Amino acid sequence: MTGNAAAPQVVGGAITQTVSGAVLSDIQYGFADTVAKTQVNTVTLTFTAGNGRSVALTPAGGAYSGGTPVADEFHCAGTIAALTITCNVAANNNNAHTANTGVYTGLTSMTVTVS
Repeated sequence: MTGNAAAPQVVGGAITQTVSGAVLSDIQYGFADTVAKTQVNTVTLTFTAGNGRSVALTPAGGAYSGGTPVADEFHCAGTIAALTITCNVAANNNNAHTANTGVYTGLTSMTVTVS
């Protein structure tokens, strides 16, 4: 049996999409190990809109390590300004977000939340 699938169709309505707030256009990772590039210590996000909004990063697939106190988060200080924000590995440390020399290894995905 041979044949071709029909083109996509919308029946009985229309599809619309609206994006408000911030639109992520680029992610740049910074590495503590610049040759192997396995230890992420910074993430710089670029947006096409969204100045003044807060950002949270949630990594998956690996683990934090190192630093004093021990790293346990990516902290994005302040809000999006000039369409960028840099987030650093830190220790939450009772919401003090202590910057340290910690890293995240084994990163497989990153969820970016803008509010």
